[in-house]
Amino acid sequence: MKDIMVINTPGIYYAAAYWISFTICGAISMYKSFSEKKDFVKGLIVHSLPALVILSAYMVLTDGKSKAAFVPLMLLTIAGLCIYIKILKKCSAEEAVYHAARAFLVGEFMASFGWQVYFYLFKMKKVSWSIPSQVLLALPIYILIAVIMILLENKSYEEDIEIDKKRVFPVMIIAAAAFFISNMGYIYGETPFSSGFSEGLFIIRTNIDLAGLSMLYVYHWQLAQLNSREKLSRLENIMAMQHANYKISEETVALINRKYHDIKHQIAILRMENRGENFDASLRRIENEIKSYEAQNKTGNEALDIILTAKSLLCQKDGIELTVVADGEALGFMDDLDLASLFGNALDNAIEGALEVQNEEERLIHVSVSRKKAFLVIRVENRYMGDIKFVNGMPVTKKKDKRYHGYGTQSIRSVVEKYGGSVNFDAKDEWFKLNILIPQ
Repeated sequence: MKDIMVINTPGIYYAAAYWISFTICGAISMYKSFSEKKDFVKGLIVHSLPALVILSAYMVLTDGKSKAAFVPLMLLTIAGLCIYIKILKKCSAEEAVYHAARAFLVGEFMASFGWQVYFYLFKMKKVSWSIPSQVLLALPIYILIAVIMILLENKSYEEDIEIDKKRVFPVMIIAAAAFFISNMGYIYGETPFSSGFSEGLFIIRTNIDLAGLSMLYVYHWQLAQLNSREKLSRLENIMAMQHANYKISEETVALINRKYHDIKHQIAILRMENRGENFDASLRRIENEIKSYEAQNKTGNEALDIILTAKSLLCQKDGIELTVVADGEALGFMDDLDLASLFGNALDNAIEGALEVQNEEERLIHVSVSRKKAFLVIRVENRYMGDIKFVNGMPVTKKKDKRYHGYGTQSIRSVVEKYGGSVNFDAKDEWFKLNILIPQ
């Protein structure tokens, strides 16, 4: 009787293994999404402890049920685990299934390998049949596998991998095949894919779990690398678009400046005609508007002037007040195209955020460029409405299709890091702030 009990892995073993693997998989996403780590710990405890209690009770109560009930009970277990990881990751159903498949096989391998070691030592009469010996053997094995899983998950972590049904399907097939084949001997007894010996059953189950798990991680790494290449390509496209916009803006601003120059001469000619006080007052008003335009867009850096002029025209059209206090000469060490990417993306994001403000009087954008000791300091601030979520210190786009959005902020960081600087994003009291520090 004791031999039969030893062959069957206890349900509590699986409960602990599933809980560890699924919690690790979900916790990595949670950790990277929380700006305050104390909030992460609190959130993880709130979600994981009830899950541990429910899962342990369920696995113990259903342990040792008939073979006919095995498949339905396992499907129910998997469904519950998918819900658990969906809650932790706050992801779609497809993403939950995708990550759950990998975490499930980690749990299967963890439990089967831990119990296989105990079975071997028990058969060799190295350990006794007791709960303390089971715990002492399982604990280091579970910890080792958990640490390896954390390292693997961190290495392949990508917060915005595009997961759809086409990418979920092969993951489901691999996980289902590995689980079915590894447990076939327990369900059906003697088959071409199983063994009548206890040692053989353990070896087959553990090895197949490991093989399936390896396939899932290789597949996941390939998707992560593909996603990284796609992100790089999109980032390059964003920068190329900003460069093209800069060239167009340069031509547009040059044309506007020529027209303004012509208007100034025409005003001088009209003033000589002396058509009365009202007419002269109108000319002075027009001349003052031209002078304010010229003063507004002369920062000491021609590239910055072009960008600010182009964006100020957009702001005027949308009822946004753009104020600039900039020491353009401080930007002299930066390439013009890098300035186009940096300020173009920063102002595009600021305009997009300000447009969400319903009251036009509160649509405000402030830009400042200054020197502080040995550093160049750039600040772009804008009013916004709603909530802004941050992941790894970067704001997450609110748009539904995240594949083609959010690259503006990545482009900003790329340019700043090129010059050895640092970027900080902050959102507080309905003000979104971009702070850049670059050593000179």
